[in-house]
Amino acid sequence: MMRYRVELGPRRVVFVVLDQSDPDGYAEVTFEGHPDDVDSVKDRLSMSHGIDGRLIEARTTPMDLDVAMRGKWLGPIAERVAGEDVVARYERKPVK
Repeated sequence: MMRYRVELGPRRVVFVVLDQSDPDGYAEVTFEGHPDDVDSVKDRLSMSHGIDGRLIEARTTPMDLDVAMRGKWLGPIAERVAGEDVVARYERKPVK
């Protein structure tokens, strides 16, 4: 499972969760927090890219989400709080 803490301001925290342990497996991204703050994080995530420039959609992989959460739109305010083990198991497949 991947879990990120996004701090939008004082007492404005959103958790972004992807319940998937396979680094290349797909799952639905879920959000926990105030609805207005969740919408703000969703907007930023929709402008973010995963591995190889893939746009982040409602269903994504842990590795795409990790790249997006460390990117331009969320990186300065997001922190991975769970999922180190998933990231550690990732092996980049050669491009054909």
